[in-house]
Amino acid sequence: MSRVLPRVSQLLTVIMLVVASALVNDKPARASDIHAYSYVYTQANAWAQTGLLVYRADSDVTITAPNCSSSPTLGTGDVVYQSAWMYTQDFSFTTWFELGTGHRASSCRFWFWGYGDTSGWHPYGWQFISTYDSHTFDFYRINGNWSFYIDSSNVWNLTSTWSGTEVLTGLETYESTATAPATHYGVASAASTKLQYTVAEGPWGPWPNGTDNAPTAPLCGRWATNPVDWIAGENTTC
Repeated sequence: MSRVLPRVSQLLTVIMLVVASALVNDKPARASDIHAYSYVYTQANAWAQTGLLVYRADSDVTITAPNCSSSPTLGTGDVVYQSAWMYTQDFSFTTWFELGTGHRASSCRFWFWGYGDTSGWHPYGWQFISTYDSHTFDFYRINGNWSFYIDSSNVWNLTSTWSGTEVLTGLETYESTATAPATHYGVASAASTKLQYTVAEGPWGPWPNGTDNAPTAPLCGRWATNPVDWIAGENTTC
């Protein structure tokens, strides 16, 4: 963020007219003692990326934070995100789609989805969660319509002709004392590859290459299998 209602069938449509103007490398930071990432990305087929899929667990993050607000995705500081996002339009890194899991406290964990632009983060939905199961998080464009899914549940839809220049996934923290166990982002096996993307509204396929951001303490990260399985954590060993 700075870069979730029970699973719903309600469709939300947004016409997005945004011009990216500022040059930044990361999404806008919130008030906190840290803003750091452990992530991987690919710019393969930039300007033609039309989907991102990540299979991972919702981690049991330990974090001490204020009580959860009625709109947890809009709070400030003291939060850890497990996220999948796509930068769009160009390489200014100021417009993006995002889908993931937020952690503010043991009683405040939530899925969220929305988009960001030069005016800030625009959440379009969230859902509290209480378990640490594995899920597929994906969003993709077909005929100019973007659909966002958690497993088989369609949580959000919007209309936009935007295409991606970079797809990313990993861990984002605003709390230096939080503990996030080492978690796989994408899992490869003989039967499946769970870190995928689409190009020009085509079929899902594995990333052709992957680059990591070389995270530093308190975050850690390493490739289990490059480019389809990244392990990320905070205040732990990856």
